[in-house]
Amino acid sequence: MTAGGAEVSGYRPSSTGSRWGEGTELIVEIAQRAAQQAGVFLTARDVERLLAALQVTTNIWELAQRSTVPLLGICSVLRELIDRNYVEVQGERLRLTEMGEQLCRRAGIVPVRSVRCPSCHGRGVDIGVLGEVRDEFLKISADRPSAIRDYDQAYLVEEASLARVAFLLGKGDLEERDVLIIGDDDLISLAAGLTRAPRRILVLEVDERIVGFIRRVADRYGLPVEARVYNVCDPLPEELCHEFDTFVCDPSESFGGLTAFLTRCLLGLRGAGAAGVFGLSRHEASLRKWRDVQRWLLEREAVVTDIVAEFGQYHNWPYYREMRAWPLLPVHPVPERPWYQSCLYRVELLDRPHLENVPFSAEIFMDEEAATF
Repeated sequence: MTAGGAEVSGYRPSSTGSRWGEGTELIVEIAQRAAQQAGVFLTARDVERLLAALQVTTNIWELAQRSTVPLLGICSVLRELIDRNYVEVQGERLRLTEMGEQLCRRAGIVPVRSVRCPSCHGRGVDIGVLGEVRDEFLKISADRPSAIRDYDQAYLVEEASLARVAFLLGKGDLEERDVLIIGDDDLISLAAGLTRAPRRILVLEVDERIVGFIRRVADRYGLPVEARVYNVCDPLPEELCHEFDTFVCDPSESFGGLTAFLTRCLLGLRGAGAAGVFGLSRHEASLRKWRDVQRWLLEREAVVTDIVAEFGQYHNWPYYREMRAWPLLPVHPVPERPWYQSCLYRVELLDRPHLENVPFSAEIFMDEEAATF
């Protein structure tokens, strides 16, 4: 089935499994209707994830964080659940009704569990290895320009930026490496530069404010960091093709945006053994999009070596009331804590990919799953 170009739920739990109760068919129906209404890919498993999260939180932002369901899908599923009296709105809170609790029991849906390590916040790296870099980076990042909607900006919390640098160090992707960073509002270049590990760091960034900020800080600290104004829709300058060992980017999450950023990043790599990291969420990327991105990478000689869930947390951006999902949410509390999170992907090349270095005309900020632009 299709809806607005999006597949509709095809997932059906096995009727022979002992955990599936009599509410299963109803959950499949809710998933199908929600997918049709939203025009995004959803499965019955997504409805289950949402119901599991509703058992432990009444806050819409924490619900988005704990359920890992695309945000536009959450809006559509919640409308269905509210209309059917399984969920009720109480002020700016969402609660399961008695019928909703009964549905969870019938379908065997238990509360979502959190097993995140409190020390590393689930990232699996120790930013303590960075020593004094941490304190210096916190001082530097406090003065960066504010996030703006024009470029779909949202900044990683400082600990997440530092964790990304520690991850790269642990993988051997920083020391004595030439590093290409496309889009750097997270200031990974400055955190990595402070370690003095890379030979060279080049930042290509569309926002002149960020470019100027990086240049000033790099000059003040004597860092091996260069920053240039660059639009990812333009071809990568020929003198930069196949010149780098490592790339870093945090791309827009439309499929067009993802492939635009990753094309430029892969074009910048020298060849076999070169690697890179990027973030990809579940808030604006269904598992169908994950499949398509992974297939795209494999077809271009890039193998996914690591995926670390919930690696990146983002500061709440100031234009949240303007984002696409805002009018679709059933409640509108002000987000008080970071809720948007991404998974960290690391890829490594088996060979130099065959990619055309041509302009991109595709939409890089919007697709059917984009929710925050």
